[in-house]
Amino acid sequence: KFTLIDSTLERENVSSIYTRWEEQAFLNGVIAGLLAKDEFEKTGEIKKAGVIIGMDMPHLNEGALGFEAGYKYVFKEGEVLKASVDNFKNPLKAKEIALLMYSNDVKYIQHLAGASGLGVFSAAREAKGYAFGVDDNQNTIDPTVVISTAVREMNKIIFDEIKDIKEEKWEDGIHYSGLKEGIIDITLEGSEVLISDDIIKEVYKIKDLIIKGDLILPKSYKELDLWIN
Repeated sequence: KFTLIDSTLERENVSSIYTRWEEQAFLNGVIAGLLAKDEFEKTGEIKKAGVIIGMDMPHLNEGALGFEAGYKYVFKEGEVLKASVDNFKNPLKAKEIALLMYSNDVKYIQHLAGASGLGVFSAAREAKGYAFGVDDNQNTIDPTVVISTAVREMNKIIFDEIKDIKEEKWEDGIHYSGLKEGIIDITLEGSEVLISDDIIKEVYKIKDLIIKGDLILPKSYKELDLWIN
């Protein structure tokens, strides 16, 4: 019996666990959008958001799509820039890309770039912008600039697979995981960036809509504009 993570391979004796990546960073996008909307209503300035991925890979593009969808779901007038480092272990290049974004009226950047994402945090400090983490809680890496992290419970995925084998419930095929299954979520724990209670309540209200199936997220950029409208 084999288990593959982040794959959609259909083979006998293979369990493919695939995260709903469009959900992965969606709630971070919602936070960025609500913050940008609040600033727009106070100052009339539209601050952009950005996404930096490690490589041009389908699941990371889906994650970038989710962040943009979340941002525009609450702030339709906003704009999201996207770039790729083409390397998961090049924080210096990621920092250069992030600094360029920050200089172009971007205030919030979500990274989906592995170790390269550390460069995004460094750029956020330097440019007085903000950033979002992914997978393990990265808020404590720099609590003054990292607002929240889109966490993924990889340990739970592995534990559940082993548990299913032990209980003879294991099945091959493609299995999707996301907010509903409790595999992904967001955490603000460890961050020192102040977020209003109203924004936090709105974020979790939207999260509940997704879990209940009342809000279905787009799965491609082709769907995005129609979905937003």
